[in-house]
Amino acid sequence: MITSVQNPKIKRLVKLRDRKNRVSQEIFSVEGEREISRALLSGYQIFELYVCDDYCSLSATTVIEGVSPDSLFYLSKDAFAKATVRSNSDGLIAVFHSKSFELEDLNLNGKNLLILENIEKPGNLGALLRTADGAGIGAVISVDSPLDLYNPNVIRSSLGAAFSVPFVSSSLERVVAFLRDNNYRIVAASPNAELPYFKSDLREGAAILLGSEAEGVSSKALSFADQKVTIPMLGVADSLNVSVAGAVLIYESLRQSSI
Repeated sequence: MITSVQNPKIKRLVKLRDRKNRVSQEIFSVEGEREISRALLSGYQIFELYVCDDYCSLSATTVIEGVSPDSLFYLSKDAFAKATVRSNSDGLIAVFHSKSFELEDLNLNGKNLLILENIEKPGNLGALLRTADGAGIGAVISVDSPLDLYNPNVIRSSLGAAFSVPFVSSSLERVVAFLRDNNYRIVAASPNAELPYFKSDLREGAAILLGSEAEGVSSKALSFADQKVTIPMLGVADSLNVSVAGAVLIYESLRQSSI
């Protein structure tokens, strides 16, 4: 059992909170039985599993039994508390090898896409991934964002749905070229647009473009849009949180595609 908070494995788990360490080591950590199970269902393989018996639920047994003894490490309460980001992690921390996806890897079959420009808050990205999973979005493409898919708070707020939706990071120019080559319509959300979202064409073949929390879609990205749409605001607020706006547009696209 690992009891010291100075143990090298504990220190490495802590360092995985930083993007540069996740990228350089090509590994990431996942806390909680539900999130770990969803990563496994999506084809990720456990590299190491850390267990604290004091916090384990009965459902954690299924995860533990599927791991090689050589990859299984037990932690004391103090060591586990040092290693975790969450206060309730079901007594489990898994380390996975990361995956890297490129635009050319996507197999879309005309499914709608979600394009996110410069999203900065992990909670919003996680919520959008959860919505994209729920509505059957073909892929989420991140443009110029400081966030990566394996940020612990992205994984947590997505409830593990981060692993089920193809996710690609790329530049605006490459994304636009990819969308044009694959005959996608770019539908950008903007509070200054005149067309209400429910009158736009969000059927299959639409790429829904959302912008940063502070600035919205940039003028450069807007210049590539085939349609600019707005969500009517009838109160004092002039816009919705980006994850809420995304949910409105994504489920409208599902509604239109189902008619």
